[in-house]
Amino acid sequence: MRTKGKNKSPKNKKEHAKIRECQSGLVELYEAFRLKKKIVTGVWANESVERLNQLHAMLPDQVMYPLMKAQALVINHQKQEAEWILEEFKREWPITIHRSGAIIFIL
Repeated sequence: MRTKGKNKSPKNKKEHAKIRECQSGLVELYEAFRLKKKIVTGVWANESVERLNQLHAMLPDQVMYPLMKAQALVINHQKQEAEWILEEFKREWPITIHRSGAIIFIL
């Protein structure tokens, strides 16, 4: 996010570059997994979870990273770990999980 009239400090620039690197790495992993079939499910899930952990550590207020991590774990048949993440998420955010597995936010 940019702010008018303010220069980013070198630390913020480095942090922003690291965030963008992790995000683009996620896209590349997904493309290799889904489109090019260069990696198997387990490798994709494990490497995606690593990047999502890094992103969540850098941006702890971003809701999507734990949810993306849970999705990667479900795809990799690690349902218990995904359930723990969703249970923690439910404690922090007012949501309902539909019987289909869809997440519904209560606003």
